[in-house]
This record gives sequence, structure tokens and C-alpha cells, in this order.
Amino acid sequence: MKAKVKNGLRIKMMNKLFQIFNQSERLIIRINSGTSMNSMDLALVRITSGGLQAKIRLEKYKPINFPKGLRDHILAVASQ
Repeated sequence: MKAKVKNGLRIKMMNKLFQIFNQSERLIIRINSGTSMNSMDLALVRITSGGLQAKIRLEKYKPINFPKGLRDHILAVASQ
């Protein structure tokens, strides 16, 4: 029974991703932290069309510095 539920959820998720992929325009938020782990970068990107005709435009970009001590906490958790 659990396997059927998991497979059903996977199919629903794949269908949703397929719908998003086929849209003519998408807004995507990218969150990234570099190896220094002292900040993260957020980018809002607009993608129109697809394939070789895709156009990508940066709508908004914001770097955010982590509060003091958060880097040490992240490194401690990552090393466990």
C-alpha cells in the first residue's frame, strides 16, 4: 500500500514539474551559499520560451550576510 502511495505522489510531482516546464514564462528563485558559508545570494530570474530560444533575465539580486555566529553553527552541523 505504501509503495502505491509513494508512486502516486511521484507521478503527481512529475506531472506538476512537466506543467511548469511547459509554461511559456517562468519566474525562478535561486538561493545559493558559497563555500565560505558567510552569506547567501538570492536571485529572481525570468525565463521566457524554452530550448535554444530561451531568454533569461535577472529581475532582482540580493546578497544577504549571515548573522554573526551562524557560519560556525552551519559548519558544525555540516561536519556531523
